[in-house]
Amino acid sequence: MGRTYGVRPQMVSKHFELNLKRFLAAASDEFAAGTSPATRRTAQILRSSGITIADTPRAPIHGNDAACSPPDEINMLLGNQPQSACLTAAASVYRELDWYESTKSHTPYAEIIGPTSLIRSLELRFGLFLLYSNIVYPDHQHAADEVYIVLAGTGEWSLNREPYQDKTAGAIIDIPSLTVHAMRTTQEPTLMLFSWTGVDISFETYQFC
Repeated sequence: MGRTYGVRPQMVSKHFELNLKRFLAAASDEFAAGTSPATRRTAQILRSSGITIADTPRAPIHGNDAACSPPDEINMLLGNQPQSACLTAAASVYRELDWYESTKSHTPYAEIIGPTSLIRSLELRFGLFLLYSNIVYPDHQHAADEVYIVLAGTGEWSLNREPYQDKTAGAIIDIPSLTVHAMRTTQEPTLMLFSWTGVDISFETYQFC
């Protein structure tokens, strides 16, 4: 059985629906290239059947997150480097996604799959996340297993307060449950896929350290 995506005719066009299917397929391939339980779990859910676009109102991850425009930095990154299949697919949908600015990190994200997102799931949060240039996202932790896959740009990650490591397009960053981690950028922003999976994907355990 193929994957199914319900649509809201008044909000989601057939063209967008087709492009979204392609993006999710490309994203599942990116996660399938990983070796951790979290990457494989994410790939499996993305490839599962019966995923349906919600016909009820969507909401941000955190109630205080403010709606924002798609970041201009994404268009800049698209013109600066070769595009993977997933980045090309992301380019076809990102302007039509629901973007919010996080009140915790002051960075923009578009959650596509999640408890209150475009596609509803209680076992996965998945979407696009952008770190602006010259920003530090300080040490924090949460119960969910988190994975980042860099699509464009460059960034640095620190896990368990160890030295930062440079990450470029194609890099997979696995962050097991309750691992203290931080991110930062320099002159170039970073666009990435993110996923949260595991026993608890709520934000109740999210905290800065």
